Amino acid sequence: LHNSRCSVQECCHLSASRTDCLRVLGRVVSSVLQVLYQGMRYIHKDRDILLGSLLQCCGFLLETPSFFNVVAPKPATRKHLEQFHDEYYIDLLDFENMEHEHETLNSMPSREILDSVGLIDDCPLPASPSGRAALWKYCLRVAGGSLHAAQLLVSDKAEVALHWGGGRHHAHSNRASGFCYVNDVVLGVKKLRRRFSRILCMDIDIHHADGVQDAFYDTNEVMTVSFHRLANGFFPCTGAAKDKGRSNGIGYNLNVIIPRGCNDKNFIRIFKHALTNLLDAYKPEAVVLCVGADGLKDDPLVGNMDGWSLTSEGLAECVRTTSELCQGIKFLLLGGGGYDPVRTTRTFLLCTAAACESARPGMLKNELPRDVPRHRHFPRYGPDFRLINESDDSERTKERDRAYELSQARNEIDLATLYLQAQANKHRETPQFGAFEDEEDLLGYTYFDKKSSKKGRQRK
Repeated sequence: LHNSRCSVQECCHLSASRTDCLRVLGRVVSSVLQVLYQGMRYIHKDRDILLGSLLQCCGFLLETPSFFNVVAPKPATRKHLEQFHDEYYIDLLDFENMEHEHETLNSMPSREILDSVGLIDDCPLPASPSGRAALWKYCLRVAGGSLHAAQLLVSDKAEVALHWGGGRHHAHSNRASGFCYVNDVVLGVKKLRRRFSRILCMDIDIHHADGVQDAFYDTNEVMTVSFHRLANGFFPCTGAAKDKGRSNGIGYNLNVIIPRGCNDKNFIRIFKHALTNLLDAYKPEAVVLCVGADGLKDDPLVGNMDGWSLTSEGLAECVRTTSELCQGIKFLLLGGGGYDPVRTTRTFLLCTAAACESARPGMLKNELPRDVPRHRHFPRYGPDFRLINESDDSERTKERDRAYELSQARNEIDLATLYLQAQANKHRETPQFGAFEDEEDLLGYTYFDKKSSKKGRQRK
C-alpha cells in the first residue's frame, strides 16, 4: 500500500491502453505461475495455478481496486542468492553454470554430496537436465519475488507488498530443508535492512522457522518470532522456548509454542497479544509476516493428530490485525506451507483481502463474494463452494488441557516484551513483576511471582 495502493508480486504494472495491459498481464501471470507450479508440483501440486485463477476471478489481477497495484517480479540472480547462501551450495543448484568438478550436464553429484547439503528426500535434486533447469529457474523466481517486494517497500513505492510464492523459511545458508531450496524470507529481510534499523519478522506456519531463526540469531536488528508446534518427531524438531538468541541477538528471538488442536479463538488471541506488545516494545520500522496454511484443520501433510484446528478465516484475521496495527510501518506479507491446494488457495485469497484493510476497511468481510465465483477451477471448491464461512468456535475438545500450554506461550511473550523494554531503558523498573536482578530473569530462565517479591519456581 502506498497512498492507498497495494503491490502484489506475480503480475505487472498497468500502463498503456487497458486492452494491451490485460494481454501483457495475462502472459506474465501465466508465465510466473507456471514456474512456481513446475518447481513445487511434487508437493504443492497446482496450488499456485489455482491461486492465480481465484485472484483473477475475485478482481485482484485484472479489474484491480484503485488502491491495489499488480507488478511483475524481477527474477533474482545468482549474486542475490550469494548474499545469504554459500557458493558451494549454489553451485549444485545453478544449472546454468555447472563448472565444479562433481557435475556435468549428464551426471549427478554423489549421494554423499547431496546428503551433505540436503538435496535429497524432501528437497530432491532432479536427475534430468530439464528438471534441474526448471528448479534453478524456480529458485530465482521465488527469491526474486520477495526481493522485489522488499525493494518496493524500501523505495517507498508501497506500504504493503505481498508475495505468496515466498515464505521458504526452512532453507539454511548451506543446505536445503523442508521443501525449501532458497530462503527468500532471509533475503527479503536483508533487503529491508538496507534502510530500516529494526525489523519484526513473524511466522505463523505450523512448522518452526528454523532457517530464519539461524540467520538472525546473533543480531538485535531483526526480531524473529515463530508460532509453531514442537513435539518429538515433528519437523524440524527445533524452536524451543529457551532459544532466545546469541551474542547481540540474545532476547531478540522468540519461539511461541502452540499446542496441537489450537482453534481460531485461542490462536488469534495469542497472536494479537504478541503483535501489540512487540510493536510497542521493539518499535519496528518494518514487519514481515509469513503465513503458512498447514495449520488448517486436517492439513494432509500434518494430519489431524498433530496439527492445529485453524480455519482460513482465522489466519486471515491475523493478517487483517497486522495490516490494521502496522499502519505507518512497512509490511511484507509472504506465503508458506499448505498442502491442500484448494484450502490453501482460499486462505491466501482471504489474506490478500485482509492485507488491504488498512487502505480499505471492511474489504475482507464486506466486499468479497460469499461464494466462489464461477471460473475454470470452480468444481474443485465443492460441495459447498463457499469463499467465506461464518466463524465457528465449536472446536473445544480438550481445551482445558491446552490452557496450560497456551498460558506458557503467553508468559514467554510477556517476558520477551519486558526484556525489550528493559533494553530500551535499562534503568526502568517493572513494578508489576518486581525488580529484576539480572538479564537471565528477563530472558525467562527465572521469574517473579506477581503476588510477592520472592522468586517463583525455577523453570527448566
